[in-house]
Amino acid sequence: MSAKNSPIIEIKNLHKYFGKVEALRGVDLTVESGKVIVVVGPSGSGKSTLLRCINHLEVETVGEVWVDGKRLNERNKNINEIRAEIGMVFQLFNLFPHLTALDNIVLTPHVAGLTAEAVAGMSLSAARQILQALSGDCPPHMVNREIWPAAAARAQAAALTL
Repeated sequence: MSAKNSPIIEIKNLHKYFGKVEALRGVDLTVESGKVIVVVGPSGSGKSTLLRCINHLEVETVGEVWVDGKRLNERNKNINEIRAEIGMVFQLFNLFPHLTALDNIVLTPHVAGLTAEAVAGMSLSAARQILQALSGDCPPHMVNREIWPAAAARAQAAALTL
């Protein structure tokens, strides 16, 4: 866990190239622990690439990405442990269509060894609201305005494993 008042995410002079295309050009970003930020921009402006670099799904061409005091680079032996601390909601949500909203939300904590009962007992107000409305629905029967909160709640539920 990061020390109080130290950045949870710090990005320094981040550049990312895909061939000759520069997707990120000199990005600097600091996110303090406990803060929430929103990345907004037009299609193709690098938002997803930035998030993928933060989760080390893409490796930066130039620059540094730090998460919770750890520099992400190809030498990280424990990258999956670091990723486990980063909740992400992808553009395509990636909910399992054969699982209910509840089962999708508790999947990550279950894989980490927590029971559905333990997850349900924890204080996640957003997940509770979603579960009340959607717990028995499966993604094919849900509309996008219902799928996004379920995917967000799954990302929050992943934080329970920390």
